[in-house]
Amino acid sequence: MKRIAKWLDENNFKFEKVTMTSGTQGLMVDTNYTGYYPKKETYQAHDLIKNKCSRFKGIKTEPRGSYTGLLITTTN
Repeated sequence: MKRIAKWLDENNFKFEKVTMTSGTQGLMVDTNYTGYYPKKETYQAHDLIKNKCSRFKGIKTEPRGSYTGLLITTTN
């Protein structure tokens, strides 16, 4: 998770560390957009982050709030 956080920081994504009710640690990445619907750039940001996270075992990504954020958690 530290390597993902470092990569997000290097690529200028805003994120914060979160703790789920189950005690699972994660990162909430802000991918907010303006307007009624997500723009192409929002989907591209989600895909870029998902592709990076898919390289690590035990990492799961979920879009949140109509693509305004992306939750990254461990599956362990």
